Amino acid sequence: MNYIREINAFYDWLETNKLSVSAISLWYALMHINNKTGWKNEFTVALSVLSIKSGLSPRAVTNARKELSKKGRIKWESRNGNQSAQYTVNSLVGELQEIYADKVADNTTDKQTCKPTDISSTLYKLNVNENINIYTIEFEQELFNYWNQKDIVVHKKITNNFHIAIKRALSLYPLEDIITAVDHYAIMYNDASYNYCEYRWTIEKFLDDPKGVASFMDDGQKWLGYSNRKGGSKNETPEFDDSELVLS
Repeated sequence: MNYIREINAFYDWLETNKLSVSAISLWYALMHINNKTGWKNEFTVALSVLSIKSGLSPRAVTNARKELSKKGRIKWESRNGNQSAQYTVNSLVGELQEIYADKVADNTTDKQTCKPTDISSTLYKLNVNENINIYTIEFEQELFNYWNQKDIVVHKKITNNFHIAIKRALSLYPLEDIITAVDHYAIMYNDASYNYCEYRWTIEKFLDDPKGVASFMDDGQKWLGYSNRKGGSKNETPEFDDSELVLS
């Protein structure tokens, strides 16, 4: 899987498919954990970890899990005893690639009709052959849109300051870590029970400030502080480890 392509495909899918806010939060949590496993097809993770990662109560996690399964976004199986449930996140990009292949096959008899503009705009935007590790203007726009979709500080246009900030951030951090930091910030900011993340970052400052993006990564001070409080322990970081996450 490719993190940002899956996220963009998910947002496109949401335009025609309804999901609750809880189900969306759980999907992001599962994607984050799946990324940490190296995109294993099947992985197991404790309910308590999903609760921390998604900001949902255990009951809300189980309800959201059923909703995602019913919508075809995940597969999951319970296991005997105290073992954690097993999950598979269904790739939306993979589904789109199959649609693309079918469309090309249907048009092989008429080469003039087999053009990128004839393929759905979603498929064209995802550009399945693009190497996302190479900085492009398209990626800059995608990250800009992704930030705005969090609806905390919505920017009207890409500025030169953002252009500089994103290039600098990409030179320091992996793409997946930046996406994770944005997700974590949105979870913390929107958590009404948490009073220590009320500052409304602009995207430029979030990417450029030492207290911004790095503080919200998995090992960032702000995210660890939040995780500790939500986990109910000041001495234990509720991050999944070998006892909570079993790779299959």
